[in-house]
Amino acid sequence: MPHEYDKVILAESGFIVELSNRGKKPKNNPNPLNFKRNLIKCCYLGCNEQTKNKAGLCTKHKKEKVQHTTDWIGRLIPPRHTREDCLVYAPPHSQMIDALIGWADNKESRKKILDDFISDIIRRVHTNVPDATTLQKNLEQKESKLMSADDVAKLIKGVVDKHFPENNYNGETLNFGRYKSIELNNLPVRVAAAILMTGVTCEEINRGDAWFCKAHGKVPEYANIYMPLGYYYLRKAGAPPKQAKMALKG
Repeated sequence: MPHEYDKVILAESGFIVELSNRGKKPKNNPNPLNFKRNLIKCCYLGCNEQTKNKAGLCTKHKKEKVQHTTDWIGRLIPPRHTREDCLVYAPPHSQMIDALIGWADNKESRKKILDDFISDIIRRVHTNVPDATTLQKNLEQKESKLMSADDVAKLIKGVVDKHFPENNYNGETLNFGRYKSIELNNLPVRVAAAILMTGVTCEEINRGDAWFCKAHGKVPEYANIYMPLGYYYLRKAGAPPKQAKMALKG
């Protein structure tokens, strides 16, 4: 059973943002699991065959997909709810982005803060956070040379505090709308920023290959963090929400 991880990133006005490995939908691992072509046990669950296949799969399972060992999520716990109430309470990136764009509301100073925040997320996260399986393995084996889950949580908190310092934004709220039958009006701006960054960081962790490719001198083949944050730049360019979502599916 994988070690469970729940770490508070930020808490304000009864809202809590957490980094957790207790998501329910582990994603396919895009990284070669046997990069050095060693003789290893097949990575397909329940198979004991030996293989030197780069993907870590034996001949019988070479066409199968290998899933990450855990699903990392950015979880939002609203007031009067418990962690167990909200194990997979992870609002969509697009809804987070729309709420923050609404908060900026064509005010140049706020638009710049948001632009700088999004740019900093990409700069600090892309190629720097390990994939889901590696992050989970480090949680269990404590490899000091690798970024840990606590390091990821600290990174997220630091970027949010840099662009939305508590002294300036404590008590400032926005209208987030409804998610899973709960109205999230009066959501603190810092909480919205934290859940957005935690969510898109988990996209890089769960679906990306950038960290692995950087470590092995390869060129990434996946969109990584650019996929969820592409919505922000399309909305910034004037695309309505529906069209922005359609463009990213194209």
